Amino acid sequence: EIQRKLAGTFIAPRRLEETENAYETALALLGPEPEGRMAAWQFAWLEIQLARLELLYFQFKLEQLEKLLRQIKPTLEEFGTPKQDMVFYAGQWRLLAHQERFYLTDKPVSIAENMLRAAQETEDAAALANAQFELGFSLLWAGDLEAAAGHLTDGLGVAEETGVAMTQCLCLTYLTYLYRLQGDVGHTRPTARRSLEIAQRLDIVTYIASAHANLAWLDWRDQELAGAERKAQKALTMWGEFRHPFKWSSHWVLCDIHLNQDKLAGAVESARAMLHPTQQRLPDDVSVALESAVGSWQTGRLNSARIDLQSALDLAQQRGYL
Repeated sequence: EIQRKLAGTFIAPRRLEETENAYETALALLGPEPEGRMAAWQFAWLEIQLARLELLYFQFKLEQLEKLLRQIKPTLEEFGTPKQDMVFYAGQWRLLAHQERFYLTDKPVSIAENMLRAAQETEDAAALANAQFELGFSLLWAGDLEAAAGHLTDGLGVAEETGVAMTQCLCLTYLTYLYRLQGDVGHTRPTARRSLEIAQRLDIVTYIASAHANLAWLDWRDQELAGAERKAQKALTMWGEFRHPFKWSSHWVLCDIHLNQDKLAGAVESARAMLHPTQQRLPDDVSVALESAVGSWQTGRLNSARIDLQSALDLAQQRGYL
């Protein structure tokens, strides 16, 4: 139990190797399953394995995540609690989100709704706040921004009441993305600043970087291009090799700045990065324009590349990415 809880302290700052080692130690200390299907052993085993679902999500080990979900399900159905059901739904949701590249259909939204119902059964305020976040996040990337705003705001309120800082950070980060997609500068600015403050306090680099990327967009909107470029580059440097799927939040800003500065290579580099399979799938027309730009660049048709990039940027602005 101590090892499992220790692992949980490593996951937020993305200390993934230490998290994995702690879960392996917890399983080793638990030992093999005793005869007679002891409920206490099954409960402890479920707690560790359910916690591992989040680790596999952040490690992008989708096959292992899918396998573990299948492995957990029979024991969960026999011994599980509503809180464990909620964590299982979260694991199912995470697998689907990756498979759909965060351009979500109704199915992950439905799973997130199941998660919220399970959380309501637990009467655990922290679990409820997290489930509200998950449903809001799902609706956001399924394109229902109005419904997403309600759940993210509700989740933030409950998290603030209960003092769950991690859920506050998540809600603030994705409310910032939501307001940005709506083109709502007035709400994006204070929410981005709040998300930066709490992410820095928790030392979660992924979300510190997200805040800088969204602050870069605000600078871009204000035509403070030097600041916009600096913040967007800072976010990308902070993310580094970590496969945060929403790096478009920096790349669209850089793509526009570089194209208008006639730095075509830099603009194409951003286009190529946004098409990478680890990144959120963009709408088809946007992806086609970016692919065409990269193709034109690779074959030396520089003017065509410029035209295609401008087309992609125009579409991105219509969709709220810029």
